[in-house]
Amino acid sequence: KEFLIVGKVKSLFGKQSCKPGARLLVLTEGEDDAMAAWQMLNDAGRNYNVCSIPNGASAEGVVDPVVLSEIEFITSHEIIVLALDNDAPGQATARTLAEVLSSSVKRIKILKMPRKDAGQMLIDGMGSSFEKLFYTKDFHPEKVIRGSELTIEKLRERKKMGIPLPWPKLQSKLQGLRKGEIT
Repeated sequence: KEFLIVGKVKSLFGKQSCKPGARLLVLTEGEDDAMAAWQMLNDAGRNYNVCSIPNGASAEGVVDPVVLSEIEFITSHEIIVLALDNDAPGQATARTLAEVLSSSVKRIKILKMPRKDAGQMLIDGMGSSFEKLFYTKDFHPEKVIRGSELTIEKLRERKKMGIPLPWPKLQSKLQGLRKGEIT
């Protein structure tokens, strides 16, 4: 499980095998996990793009600069599945990466795997259940509500009065400024 690199990593592992702009991209945390995820999906008859982020995840959830340099490639996909390790650093990095990608990608999923990572799932013979994990809820940044999640009734609810504005017409439309809202 040792991978040695001569020189600097400049790309995602496995990117050279991917079809640009495909519908779905799976990102894993390790090279062996990328190969395991690809194998499990291939066994299920799926030909999705699978790549690995270089240098693993950080405990602070900081996204590697190499990953940030690949944003254009990553966001060319309609759905991003983050299959990073099921440990604190992996989940923190997945959450940070999802927040970075959320403004550019329609759908992002963060997988909660029943094992530590995709490699362990393959070893434990759980390959058939790997793709089923993709049916988890899409990631949405905290406190951001998408228009598709609103109902007419919710829009018609009267808002609490906020801090009054000195402009009567704007005050009648906004009902003041409220904490926690972007105006």
